[in-house]
Amino acid sequence: MKIEPRTWSLKDGRICCLRSPEPDDAEAMIRHARRVADETEFVSAYRDEINITTEEQAALIEQYTASVYQLCVLAFIDDALAGICLIQGKSGRRKSRHRTDLGISVQKAYWSLGIGRALLSAALEEAGKLEIEQIELAVYEGNERARQLYKDAGFLDVGLLPRAARLADGSYLGEYIMVFNVQRRGG
Repeated sequence: MKIEPRTWSLKDGRICCLRSPEPDDAEAMIRHARRVADETEFVSAYRDEINITTEEQAALIEQYTASVYQLCVLAFIDDALAGICLIQGKSGRRKSRHRTDLGISVQKAYWSLGIGRALLSAALEEAGKLEIEQIELAVYEGNERARQLYKDAGFLDVGLLPRAARLADGSYLGEYIMVFNVQRRGG
């Protein structure tokens, strides 16, 4: 699904532009994913595991914008990609295609400005236009700011999966599973 571009005023007064990705954004999205992987352990992959090509990312962008089960929102500050929110279907199978996963990543240079909140707000606003009913996400233990953001938006804790992530140093993080029920709206 493609959204209408919109702006959001950040805590520091700058304007954040929220919009759907275009194929030309593919390289910036890959750089963003690698940078965020370097900056925090609260994402699901290490930098060396992000091996997608620009062509593959551009094809995914086309899928996101054509799908009624997926949504991708990019946040730009002064023409620089600062954050990404992705709602992605769990499966194309009839029993579970009403369910999706949500992920948000924001580069460290842009933390605490309200970009995560802007991305989440835009995604949830548009989610009612998708053919989905439930958005699910996982938040690693220790990422309390993200967990609180999701709770504030209406996500409910449904459980804790212990030892969900094994870090490079051999330690583990549990993962809180959270769910949001989408209110259906016309598109």
